[in-house]
Amino acid sequence: MNYFFGLSNSIFKSSLTIPKFQNNGHKNDKYSPFEITISNNEWLIKKCNFIEDENFFFLDDDIITNENFFFLSNNEEVDQFNLSKTELYRYNDFTNTQPVNFRSNLRISYKNRGFSSYQSEYPFEMTQKNGNVLSSIFSLLNSNADENYILFRNIFKNPTKKKFNLYLIDIKKKEILNSIDIFSNSSNLIFIDNKYINENTYLLTDNFIGIPIFISLKDNHLSMEHTHPPHHYVISDDKFKVITKLKNEIKAKIIQ
Repeated sequence: MNYFFGLSNSIFKSSLTIPKFQNNGHKNDKYSPFEITISNNEWLIKKCNFIEDENFFFLDDDIITNENFFFLSNNEEVDQFNLSKTELYRYNDFTNTQPVNFRSNLRISYKNRGFSSYQSEYPFEMTQKNGNVLSSIFSLLNSNADENYILFRNIFKNPTKKKFNLYLIDIKKKEILNSIDIFSNSSNLIFIDNKYINENTYLLTDNFIGIPIFISLKDNHLSMEHTHPPHHYVISDDKFKVITKLKNEIKAKIIQ
């Protein structure tokens, strides 16, 4: 099961286009978008406003916030969820597709000027985990751009908004360059000073994982990039152990 998210603030607005079909073309005509938000320490789930055509649902920027997110389901499945529970629930497997992931199109616009799109999803499995994200920023942000940002989205199983740290680190010197407060179950927008964009600078999160999206602005034009988890670049049967060991070593040396 996948969730879909956006971003909304004074700089950027976003919209979502969610397919009605799986990768093999199969549709479920009973499914439509539902919105999830936190209310009184519980998950509040409701149908959201959308526009649709034969093949897609369209969610405009007027319903997207930094806290809410969306999924495909129907009333019968949602009614089975007990709101007294405080964990996200896997309603269906419609968006579990192979070999290619079921994704929405996330369009981010800069002050109604330039825009860019990104094929995105937030897998249910990620919502069940704590941990650390380690990612280089050098090849994904543009040191010649006018402005650079990282959109870091976390969705966690419990309906809480907790503060945690995102660090910019020098991976060679094992030093913290900057520490930024961000929040769980939120789309966090982080301004990145161009002085940090070099081959030794990585981002590192503490206790929460999430999806980083890298945004660069130049002459009112916008570009977005994303990265894969580090284990995608390791050719080894024990690649998950290798990356976990690396993260733990870096965390132990940098985060006290």
